[in-house]
Amino acid sequence: MPDESMNHDTPLPEEADRPEDKPRWQQAFGLAEMAELAIVGMMAGTDEALGKSLRERLRAIEADLDMEHSGRLEQLLIRRISLSWAQSHHGDVLVAGLLRKISVTRSSLPVGETAPTGGFCRP
Repeated sequence: MPDESMNHDTPLPEEADRPEDKPRWQQAFGLAEMAELAIVGMMAGTDEALGKSLRERLRAIEADLDMEHSGRLEQLLIRRISLSWAQSHHGDVLVAGLLRKISVTRSSLPVGETAPTGGFCRP
C-alpha cells in the first residue's frame, strides 16, 4: 500500500537547500539536532515539560563546556558530549525502572522463596 503522506509532486529543493551543497560542519550540526530530537523524544514521549527540561539540561551542559566561545569542531564535540549524557541518563532511568520491578516482584513473593535474578543483580 503506498504511503499517502509522501507527495511525489513536491518540487525539489532549491540548489542552495540541498544537503550536498552545505558545508560538512552544517550537515554535522543538522545530524546532531536530529539525534537530540530522537533522544529527547524517546525519553520524554508526549510530556512537553519533561522534554523542555531535558533540552534545558543539554544547553546547561553545553554552556558549562563553553560551547559559545568554541570553534566549530569543539562545538560538535561539546554537542556530542551533551547527547552522550542524555543517552547515558536514559539508560540509567531504564535500568532503575527494571530494578524497581524486580524489587516489587521479590517483595510480593511468599516468605522463603526467591525470584530469579536474570544474571545481573544479586538476590
